[in-house]
Amino acid sequence: MTQRSPLRLAIVVVISTFVAELSVMLLLAWLPPLSTWHGAIADSALLSFLLLPALYLFLFRPMTRHIAEREQARAALQEAHAELETRIKERTAELGQANQKLSATIQELEQRNGETTLLTAMGDLLLSAATPEEAYAVIAASANRLFPKQPGAVFVYSHSRNELEAAAVWGEFPADPNDRVFAPDECWALRRGRLHLIENSH
Repeated sequence: MTQRSPLRLAIVVVISTFVAELSVMLLLAWLPPLSTWHGAIADSALLSFLLLPALYLFLFRPMTRHIAEREQARAALQEAHAELETRIKERTAELGQANQKLSATIQELEQRNGETTLLTAMGDLLLSAATPEEAYAVIAASANRLFPKQPGAVFVYSHSRNELEAAAVWGEFPADPNDRVFAPDECWALRRGRLHLIENSH
């Protein structure tokens, strides 16, 4: 519905009032002469009877429709605002999850990069080692940085090849000399010729 301008409404009201008053005067002219009070009452009643429908059609009904349209527009705007807020919250949650995944990936990449750098440095130092003892010291120092929370050791065969001795240790490896030497038959990896993982130490 097109909105009516205030000037157009004012013109409609003036014309309606003029037509209604003219109609009332013509009706009163056909009636027998009345007293002043009776004429005023009749004039007011007929004017109201003719003018109220015009005011309703041209003024009150458009205003009512305009108010209803504004209420509908406001309700639609509130609904769109609520939907937008919901979408923003969902998008914010998705971005938060993506940010967490990205941070975890970056942290993992940084860890891998650090490990690669340590392995490269260890390789260079091993190539520069002149004796096995120097090489074992390099391995122990590098492994301590690569596995800060995991103790371990590198075992090598003795000259008699009847036992293995811990040549490089790191972390809280057992200090007891008896725990740093064992026979080849006690190692399942050597028996099977492949990696052997023990998940339960008992």
